[in-house]
This record gives sequence, C-alpha cells and structure tokens, in this order.
Amino acid sequence: MSASLDETRQHGFSLIELIITITLIGILASVAVPSYRDTVEKNRLNAALQSLKGDLQLARSESIKRSSVVTLSTSSGASGSWCYGLTESSTGCDCSQPSSGSNFCEIRRVLGSDHESTSLTSSMNISFDSRRSATTATSLGVTSANHSAQINVNSAGLSRVCGGDLYAAC
Repeated sequence: MSASLDETRQHGFSLIELIITITLIGILASVAVPSYRDTVEKNRLNAALQSLKGDLQLARSESIKRSSVVTLSTSSGASGSWCYGLTESSTGCDCSQPSSGSNFCEIRRVLGSDHESTSLTSSMNISFDSRRSATTATSLGVTSANHSAQINVNSAGLSRVCGGDLYAAC
C-alpha cells in the first residue's frame, strides 16, 4: 500500500504557486530597475568626468615634457555629440576632424559617443604653458539626464571635480 501512495504523489509546482512567484519577481524588478538605471547614469557621468580630468592632467604634463604650449580644445554638445582633443598649439584644434584633417588633435582626441548619455556644456580652449601651467582658470560642466558636475582648473593647472550630487560643492 505504501508503494502505491508514493506513485500517486505529485511533484513540481501548482499553478497558484507559479503565479505568486512570478508576481513577486515582477514587484521586485519594478523596484530595482529605476535604482539600477540611476546607478548606470551616475557611473557614465563619473567616467566622462574622470576621462576629461585625466586628459587635463595629460595636457599639463605634455606641456612640461615638450617645453611648449599644449591646448585642450572642447566642443560642447548633448548626448554624445561633444568631443575634446589635445594639440601642441596655442590656438587649439578641431576635435571633430578625423586624424587626416588639417586642424586635427594630434596628441589625443576623445568623442562624446565614448561616454553615452552625457553632455559637455561649454566649448573652449584651455592652454597649458610649460612654465606657467594653465593660462587661465576655468571650469567645464558635464551633465547627464538627472545629474551634473564640473571640473575646475586653477591657474596652476590643477583640476578638481566638484558640484552636483556626486561630489562636494565647488
């Protein structure tokens, strides 16, 4: 008799258990997805800021190494249509030019499409002299859909990321 009971026993999930499980997964996903999207957005903004800050430091060190003026040229734009580049020239370069163009950025060129969903708020040239560092103090703003921050460059050529809800106030 015990053998027949084991044979009739059902294994697996009932339909009600499956519906409850799927409902719980749906509720958890609806809570987690917005938080995940915000985290991804913050990380993309941070990556763009750190890339720009690193290249400002590169421009400063290249000007000392080459004993000449090195300029970081930016071109503003939204959602990846911006760019910046480094050149050994006091007049700057056109970062939208390919490497074969007449006014291309021969040291380095970075396209905003490398940093998806971010925008650069201003177009400018920041020149670094091997003796005086940055020729002028300035700031560059980088934004995403819900967050923003800026990079301040002082007259000594040192850069600092600040502002917004990701960094300390400027």
